[in-house]
Amino acid sequence: MEYSGYVIYADGDMVCNKDIAELWDLRNPNKAVQVVKHDYRTKVREKYFGNKNEDYPRKNWSSVIIWNCQHAKNRLLTPDFIGSKTGSFLHRFQWLEDEEIGSIPPEWNWLATEYESNPNANLVHYTIGTPCFHAYRDSEMAEVWHSAFDHATQGMGR
Repeated sequence: MEYSGYVIYADGDMVCNKDIAELWDLRNPNKAVQVVKHDYRTKVREKYFGNKNEDYPRKNWSSVIIWNCQHAKNRLLTPDFIGSKTGSFLHRFQWLEDEEIGSIPPEWNWLATEYESNPNANLVHYTIGTPCFHAYRDSEMAEVWHSAFDHATQGMGR
């Protein structure tokens, strides 16, 4: 993006139920990034493929981000800078001051299983495991994933 414009990033284990343009309309030029500022303790200590699921500061904040690419602080993010930092430093936005991290409503990164089922969630995040895996086939809010999958593959002869 050559440090201009905006970008929305979202993890790959999500289903978007609303027009992403509604999230795009929440851009704030005064913030370097905007995220859902989750504040929770995980219910599940192990997730898909046996991965540890530990609590840590700003957990899941980086899973949906509105990036303000032209914000001065984001100019620090060169390949060399990123390559020299830990994953935790980057995921926790530690190059930013707290006031440079804006908020978006939690409905734009609703954590299935971690939070109660929410039929009004704009974007459902299957952070524990997507319903494509047998162990999560019937997990909370799995019906949203199955419906999206059926819609996406309709007419594909599966």
